[in-house]
Amino acid sequence: MEKLKDKRFVLFIGFAVVVIGITVFNILLGNRVQSGTDVEKLKSEYMKLLSENNEMKSKLSDVAPSGQENERQEYLSTVYQFIEVAMHIERDGFEKRKSQAKQIMSDEIFELFFPTDTYDYPDNLSSKPLDVMIYLQAHEPMQNEITLLAEYKNSLLKDREGEPEITNNVVKITLRNEDNKWKVTGIDEIKMSIEIT
Repeated sequence: MEKLKDKRFVLFIGFAVVVIGITVFNILLGNRVQSGTDVEKLKSEYMKLLSENNEMKSKLSDVAPSGQENERQEYLSTVYQFIEVAMHIERDGFEKRKSQAKQIMSDEIFELFFPTDTYDYPDNLSSKPLDVMIYLQAHEPMQNEITLLAEYKNSLLKDREGEPEITNNVVKITLRNEDNKWKVTGIDEIKMSIEIT
């Protein structure tokens, strides 16, 4: 009987070990199958996050200080160039100024400042802008139209030997971004006064 009890005990222990082994094997196999699914989920989530990250980087480059500063420099440069070519009256360099103006002005504004193909002012007349200052109230990134104020002095010389007449000018200038290039589309005189020397 003792042998029978020992056999039962050994069989019970053997059966318990087999059941425990199979259970451990199933748990490990289940984790591997589940971890494979988890890996696919993680890969999918990683790709989604990577795509969102790239979109955010793109948006950030548009509004980052360097992107904003580049845009700001572009339209300020356009305004300075506009004042230099539109307010400068002199036979020397007329064709060059006219060609530059065509690139930075809308057709309407171009016709206002360069109505003829040739220089039609007297040879002894010259006018040059001085002390140009530009003021921008606010500008949101990616905005297509902005308005600035420009303050400058204009030195008008009617006779080569005479004293220049200095005028103080304040104008409102409207620019529009057309095909990633800023163009002057409007100008309104706000103030003009003559300096008495």
